[in-house]
Amino acid sequence: AVALGLRIGAADRADAEAAAKDFNWSKVLNLTGQKKCWSRAQRNDRIKLEVEALMESERWEACVKAGQSHPNSEVKRWVNVCKGHL
Repeated sequence: AVALGLRIGAADRADAEAAAKDFNWSKVLNLTGQKKCWSRAQRNDRIKLEVEALMESERWEACVKAGQSHPNSEVKRWVNVCKGHL
């Protein structure tokens, strides 16, 4: 079951990355919202995709909340963009 869970997580990650490249933000949010399908090691990647999708969807408060403690400088820039719209 663990191996299956990891495979599903990898598929969700690949699907979410592909959706982001296609600017399909609702699909990105759907896939990143399935937290149990992402491993702990993928947590920052999941949140990065989620914050980008929230910003692009103009969901400013959710963007700030999701990315406020993320270590990535790009995510911090997105959070600042979102804060500017509050």
